[in-house]
Amino acid sequence: MKSAFLWLGLCFSTSLMAVTVDAPGKIFFIDQEGALTKQDATLGVPSRGQGEVTLTGDHWSATSQDFFSIHYHGRTVFYVLFRDFGHNHRSVLFRGTYLRGTNKAAYWGDFYEGHCGVGKALRECIEHPEQEVNPIYWRHAGGFAFRSPGETPPKPEPALPAPGEPEPGEQP
Repeated sequence: MKSAFLWLGLCFSTSLMAVTVDAPGKIFFIDQEGALTKQDATLGVPSRGQGEVTLTGDHWSATSQDFFSIHYHGRTVFYVLFRDFGHNHRSVLFRGTYLRGTNKAAYWGDFYEGHCGVGKALRECIEHPEQEVNPIYWRHAGGFAFRSPGETPPKPEPALPAPGEPEPGEQP
């Protein structure tokens, strides 16, 4: 009997564990030479808002537990603060929108460079009367677009020609 309760408890607790959805995509920005540049990256989003948001590229990664979302004019707007981003350890704020269907999720928006003081809550650093990112703390630096792979139907195999029929691309 005890083993049955233990097994049930284990099954229940593992079903509540947060699973991360990985959404590959791009970040884009103006580089030091003034060229519009895009970089492949993957956004890792915890299900049910429990866990860490991760952002990874070819030779870098960043994590954050500093995030929240609000509903604004019928859409969900999310904010994620990466406090130690890149080789110069700057703070980067992602502000975006997402749509989640039964098969995929898409995330897009803008990112900002700036600062949010040590011990200061993320909401304190972004609040602005017009629901814009507070310009005192943040400077627009670029944008992002990510989409989870989701389920895609398999491509049909091309039909083989019947004996005596020309191969595809051949003249009859």
